[in-house]
Amino acid sequence: RWLGEAWLATANLYRRRSDGYVLRDPRPGPLVGRPLFVTGTERATGVELGLRKLAGRVTGSLGYTYGVARTSAAGLTFPSSQDRRHTIDWTLLARATPSLQLGAAFTRASGAPYTRVRDDLLDEPPTAEEPNARRAPAYASLDLLLDWSFVVSGHRWGTFLQLRNALGRDNVSVYSGYNNCGGAQFCASDDRFDPGLPRIPVIGFRATF
Repeated sequence: RWLGEAWLATANLYRRRSDGYVLRDPRPGPLVGRPLFVTGTERATGVELGLRKLAGRVTGSLGYTYGVARTSAAGLTFPSSQDRRHTIDWTLLARATPSLQLGAAFTRASGAPYTRVRDDLLDEPPTAEEPNARRAPAYASLDLLLDWSFVVSGHRWGTFLQLRNALGRDNVSVYSGYNNCGGAQFCASDDRFDPGLPRIPVIGFRATF
């Protein structure tokens, strides 16, 4: 629905079904002597809300999604690896002058489900716990943009500077296992994740002929 001449609001309800979904065997237990993969089904339902400003010196968007995704395989039903219960994102682009634009984009999402794998048991192979019974920390990222353009000899030139992950958040990426201290003092048992990306500056140039 249009709200005036520049604002557009949207609302979507969805329900999706996927069959023949290939995934790792989700059954708890030792990770040896089992199939390399199994097939299953996935069901996802949710609601998406959005608001966009499409005209004017300042444009942007705001969106929120609530979704639930479940996977069924090997006789089990559990949260899908794609399940993100809450996601919010916004973008903003401001034309400070005819040649200078400033922009930002922010995303925050619930943590992804994962299966704890224990590799700390003596004389035992790595062992999986209940499938996707745990969640990684929430994810948040802010990207910034500065864009400057100018005309020389009838051609438009420009340069831009981006700062990705400007908050410098230590967003985790891939789950890598479980650290059990075996009761040692001054040591906390915890799940291990590979570190996420640091702040990344990007500079670029462009020409339009």
